Amino acid sequence: PKQYTWSGIYFLLFLLSFCLAIYIGGIGLWLLWLAGSFGFVSANYLVFGATGFQKQANGHFTLAVAILYLPYFVIMWLNSRLWTLKNKPADFIMDNVYLGRIASQNTLQTQPIRSVVDLCAELPIGQFNGHYSLIPVLDMTPLSIEQCQRAAEIIDQFQKQGSVLVCCALGYSRSATAVIAWLLLTKRATNVDDAITKVKTGRSSVVISSKQQAILINWFNSIQKGSSGGKFE
Repeated sequence: PKQYTWSGIYFLLFLLSFCLAIYIGGIGLWLLWLAGSFGFVSANYLVFGATGFQKQANGHFTLAVAILYLPYFVIMWLNSRLWTLKNKPADFIMDNVYLGRIASQNTLQTQPIRSVVDLCAELPIGQFNGHYSLIPVLDMTPLSIEQCQRAAEIIDQFQKQGSVLVCCALGYSRSATAVIAWLLLTKRATNVDDAITKVKTGRSSVVISSKQQAILINWFNSIQKGSSGGKFE
């Protein structure tokens, strides 16, 4: 349902930008670029999902995609910086794992980060030469059971090799969910509430929706059944 909601919001922004461009005319026609960008974002939420942004395995976008989505990318980048203005780029959680916003090249060069797990579909990561894994998730949407499992396994693999940054646009929800999943998978937390508390201790601005909590509980119950001899689903 939330995907339909956000698709509708971006479609309304598309219509508003398009109508303003036609009404203003002249230099205002540049708003058609913004309208087109919003239109494609709306289609991603409704039809294509996170793959519609075509973020590559290295965390960057092709030139064509970057140009097409540039107005939206700029808005989202500014939004990520404004919302995290009072926060550190990344906060330590435990055992080599850091949680933060999408990392700039400066952050990656000045922090002892050896690996990155990126859950942001709509923004590129800074230049990085370490281990990198992308699990693209649309902004304001929850991770699926499969994404929780995959993210937890990758984080566990990376943290054994050194410091790992788990990031999304803000470091508040998608990446926080991935870290919570890792805590549960590796039994560093006894239940979902315990895992959320541990993550919020390190990064207090974390927000986990009730829908995401329900998915995490469902997934954690599946893990427990599997470990007791049941079949994992």
